Amino acid sequence: MSGVTMESGRIRQIRKSKKMTLQELSSKTGLSVGYLSQVERGLADCSVSVLRRIASGLEVHVLNFFDRDFGEQMVVRKNERKVFGKKNNDVVYELLTPDTQRKMQVTLVEFPPRYKEENVSLKHDSEEWIMVVSGKIKFGLGDTEHVLEKGDAIYFSGIDGYHMENPTDEKCQLIGVITPPVL
Repeated sequence: MSGVTMESGRIRQIRKSKKMTLQELSSKTGLSVGYLSQVERGLADCSVSVLRRIASGLEVHVLNFFDRDFGEQMVVRKNERKVFGKKNNDVVYELLTPDTQRKMQVTLVEFPPRYKEENVSLKHDSEEWIMVVSGKIKFGLGDTEHVLEKGDAIYFSGIDGYHMENPTDEKCQLIGVITPPVL
């Protein structure tokens, strides 16, 4: 699997171009000024969910933070997937489509055991479909919670906001399809 490189200073460059202070970005993301400063300088690692919060605060696509030279390929080989996140301590996203510049994005997502993100509800103007490939996922959509097991699928609008949790001691993998792409 090939990784995608986050370009050093890109978050700061985008923030400055929008004439936004660290304090303003902090208010929009709920992240501390100190942490944001460390992320901007490459002194702190952050999860994909944190990058999404920063991208939302800056009103840009999260891929604006990365080297995006994906080429024009049609076939995505298993060992050539773009990978976001870190194994064992974060949700890992593997892009199954060549890039996110098309009309839909297909992603293999792996949740580590007992993964739960506090106070995070993902929202984006999209249509989404998720199918559990292995394990079990607790899926919250609005006031409703669903437990999805291997082979189960759900279709929903991303605008409603949702969250996911792996309540088990085993990893959980799912395939997600989203249009338009948001990763």
